[in-house]
Amino acid sequence: MADQIVVLDRNGKIAQQGTFDVLREEEGYLKSLILSPPEAKHTEITVTKPVPRALAKIKSAGPDQASDLTRRTGDISVYLYYYKSVTYLSLIGFLVSVAIFVFCLYFPQIWLEWWAKAMGRHIARYLIVYVMFAILGSFFRGITIWFVIPDETMTFC
Repeated sequence: MADQIVVLDRNGKIAQQGTFDVLREEEGYLKSLILSPPEAKHTEITVTKPVPRALAKIKSAGPDQASDLTRRTGDISVYLYYYKSVTYLSLIGFLVSVAIFVFCLYFPQIWLEWWAKAMGRHIARYLIVYVMFAILGSFFRGITIWFVIPDETMTFC
């Protein structure tokens, strides 16, 4: 379970915050998500003629399920929350590290073509530069991942 749950309102502001046990007891969004145990309903169905197998597998959505089908998978407030938490410096650093990583990932293919056209001459130069691209690519892959993973000291409020 999560240590802390943060519930955002439509404007991206924090509406509720706390542990799961605390939030499920408070009135709010999390409590509205928790379903109560289903009540047993017995209904009798009289079948007058056999139902084809293909139709027998189809279920109709009840009123509780119909509202769930209209629910969106993402909310703009969540994206606004993350957008506001990013500084321009970290965004520029991320974009630069991605650009260098992609360059170091694809340019060695061109470098190998040049090396092949050189007929194996200057092997030390081509090999050193090729290894340099591999090391720089790995380094900037790590930097790119570092920008994406949030730090526990970051404050988003």
